[in-house]
Amino acid sequence: MPKLVRQVKSPRMELRLRHVLAAAACICAGLVGLAHELDEPGYPREQITRKDERRILDEFELWSKHVCPRGIEEFTIQHDPWGNPYRLLCEAGFDRVTLAVVSLGSEDVGAEDAIVTSRTFWR
Repeated sequence: MPKLVRQVKSPRMELRLRHVLAAAACICAGLVGLAHELDEPGYPREQITRKDERRILDEFELWSKHVCPRGIEEFTIQHDPWGNPYRLLCEAGFDRVTLAVVSLGSEDVGAEDAIVTSRTFWR
């Protein structure tokens, strides 16, 4: 009768494999962090600002009942990537509300170069 032998990896080999996998995971995580860190200064803050402004407008659409907000304090995002508070401009008409979210951007940018995203909500 043939002898059934179960082949078991040696504990030493299994431990080495775990160490190699752990090291590979750490290296990958470090590279991802490094890539994010290197990409951060080159990633345009204007794109982040546009995304934030769209999120503010989406948030307004969900809870506002199309009434002008009292201020930026009512929203989850309140500051642009430069640390300045977003400004809101709201115009209410009989059948619509237009809300604009304004970021003045960095200090070296004038008001004429402000980043503005607006949307009209119909009642």
